[in-house]
Amino acid sequence: MLFWAGYKLHFVDGNMSNNINYRAYSWLFIGDEAGKKIGQYNTGTRMQHPQRFLKDGNIIFQDTTDNCYLRTWINFRDSIPNEIYILCTFENGGDLYAFERP
Repeated sequence: MLFWAGYKLHFVDGNMSNNINYRAYSWLFIGDEAGKKIGQYNTGTRMQHPQRFLKDGNIIFQDTTDNCYLRTWINFRDSIPNEIYILCTFENGGDLYAFERP
């Protein structure tokens, strides 16, 4: 778990298979200073995870697949965004993820 910008962050990713279907998953869990869960973003694949956590309250995301080349800076300094949009390419756009509260 990482303490950053007044939040505790925990990133989980992995995959599962039932011999018929394969599914990758990743979540960015956000908690308060005491560690109580505030909510999470389900970013779907392990390729879309935070690359860097900056001291000014920004997180840099970059999809690490070969066909995506754009970085996304998301500001968490003042609040947790209700939605984040992670860019991929100028041609194809990116993916939108909602913040889910318990």
